[in-house]
Amino acid sequence: MIVIEFFGLPAVGKTTIVNKLLADQAVASKSFKQLQHANNKIFRLVKNFLFGSWVLKKHSFRLVHLFFSIDNRSRTKLINIIIKIGILNNLRVSHLNETVVCDQLVLQDLWSILVHEPLFELNDIKWLLSFYVRKFVGPNVRVIYMKRDLDIVKSQYLTRSENNDIFKGTNETELDVKMQKSHKIMCEIVSYLPEQHLKVSTDYNRLVEYINEN
Repeated sequence: MIVIEFFGLPAVGKTTIVNKLLADQAVASKSFKQLQHANNKIFRLVKNFLFGSWVLKKHSFRLVHLFFSIDNRSRTKLINIIIKIGILNNLRVSHLNETVVCDQLVLQDLWSILVHEPLFELNDIKWLLSFYVRKFVGPNVRVIYMKRDLDIVKSQYLTRSENNDIFKGTNETELDVKMQKSHKIMCEIVSYLPEQHLKVSTDYNRLVEYINEN
């Protein structure tokens, strides 16, 4: 089973592309959100959290330290990361021949924590990023980095009818600064990804070809 993780700034088009892929008969794919919804019962969430924690057991001290060093919003993201790692590990040992697409996976949550926590830098959580890349990116995860000109992304963001993300409530002047900083963090994360399992593109047809090849 291959998981295609879309990574990019808010309003770059991740969800739009994922929904288009799911509706495209030429691409045999399912949504990671479907898997999450199937695991949304409390006992399954707890099970996946515990399993994700077990997978991360080597870094348990760092994990606890990080948890108590960030605010509640970032803690929610960290808990989501642990649950997703639990689900991904189950998928990793699955023998099903399926492609799963996701617009909000581990890299996006890691990025959100760094953007939201001004005192944190990538080096502070590089251990978690390195673990994720080593454990999952390659064996069963491929990353598509949707990179677009910041002016285009900002324009798309400002014209969206609803924004419920890291930039919510930010005025237009502050948005420039936040997007520049967020883009820099995103580039730093991308630099740690293995090139052979990374695709940088926003072209739909090329993405379809890439997904079908994998």
